[in-house]
Amino acid sequence: MVSMYSTNDLQTTLEEYFGAEPWDDPDIYWKRSAMAFIKQARTPTLILHGAEDQRVPVGQAQELYMGLKKNDVPVTLVFYPRMGHGLTEPRHQLDKIRRESAFFAKHVLGQEPPRQELVP
Repeated sequence: MVSMYSTNDLQTTLEEYFGAEPWDDPDIYWKRSAMAFIKQARTPTLILHGAEDQRVPVGQAQELYMGLKKNDVPVTLVFYPRMGHGLTEPRHQLDKIRRESAFFAKHVLGQEPPRQELVP
């Protein structure tokens, strides 16, 4: 959460939520950070992220991905070029739907998903 605070566009929101800036109360930020609990993670994870996202910077996705990967949690990370905090290009939207469908087929239903062309 400290790196999130310093790289996004929501500093005021985080200050209001946590009641402090991270350097004034680092523990409150750490205790609410995914990285504080990453060694307990076991759930397969699909991270789909806009490459130009300013609300949740790409470093947040990379940090989560690396934490999960280093702890042997099945994880996939996809960056969509030109996209911010949401996908607006139809090709990317279709890719997202296909990836989510394949992910849930495998990890929820235990099925082998059909082979599909995945892009960005």
